[in-house]
Amino acid sequence: MKTLQQLLRLEKLHKFIREEHTGTPQQVAEKLAISRSTLYEMLTYLKDVGATVEYSRNRRTFYYAKKFHLKVKVTVTVLKNEEAEKIIGGTCLSQRISIELE
Repeated sequence: MKTLQQLLRLEKLHKFIREEHTGTPQQVAEKLAISRSTLYEMLTYLKDVGATVEYSRNRRTFYYAKKFHLKVKVTVTVLKNEEAEKIIGGTCLSQRISIELE
C-alpha cells in the first residue's frame, strides 16, 4: 500500500500547489509527513510529466507557472483465487490494484 500512500501525497501536493498555499519547502514537507528530499523528488516527478512548478520566496509558496491538471485515479478489485492464478500465475495475490495517472 506504499504506492497508494505516495499517490495520495502527490494528489495533496498538487492541491497545495494549485491553490498556491504550500508554505516553505520545510512546511509543505511536514504537511505531507515526508522529508524535504522526498518533496523535491515529487516536484521533479511533476516536472517530468509536464508541470512548470516554481517557488516564490516572497509569497513562500510553490505554484504552477502554466496551467497543469493532475488526476489521480485508483481502482481496487478483489479477485477470486482462480482469477488471480490466471492473471498473476500464483495464489499469493488476492487483490489487484490498478493505478492511472492522467
